[in-house]
Amino acid sequence: MSYSSLTRDTEKKSFSLRSAFGKAAAIVALAATVAFYGLGFNIGHAYYQQWQDNQAAVTQTYEQPRTENLPWVAAGATLAVSLSAGFTGIALGKKRDSYGGYSSGYSSSSSSNDGFFWGYMMGSGNNSGGSSGSWGSSSSSNDKGGAAAAIVIVGAVALAASASVVTYKAMKANFGNG
Repeated sequence: MSYSSLTRDTEKKSFSLRSAFGKAAAIVALAATVAFYGLGFNIGHAYYQQWQDNQAAVTQTYEQPRTENLPWVAAGATLAVSLSAGFTGIALGKKRDSYGGYSSGYSSSSSSNDGFFWGYMMGSGNNSGGSSGSWGSSSSSNDKGGAAAAIVIVGAVALAASASVVTYKAMKANFGNG
């Protein structure tokens, strides 16, 4: 067996189930992330509209709030599918190196987490001033649902961003040039 025939054999890209499942998982993650965008937008929009309705209402009406019967289960399911398929795609997209180990197929230099995001989202531990009302009671609060709308919208954006990052890494690991 000559050196040239050996290099031709190693240069050929063979079909593998690992590669096929990795690519399928990355595509499922992409589809679920896109679906989550739509569902998250609908939920966030409903909370925003409820807040606007509460701002405009002069008297208390007993109409059904816009925030009932929202697709929470569907949104949670698509987020779970997006993240699990994305992580599966990342794991299956890892390339086997010449030493028998695995390399990631993507650079992780930008994935440092210094805790800033979660500290910002959760607030500081010492709330000395703050309000004493509960999150769900808009009758004792002056914001008329604005805080709930902000929490839901920011949460949906943060979850969509995390699903997007996982999906991007899965796509890059399986379809990137590596």
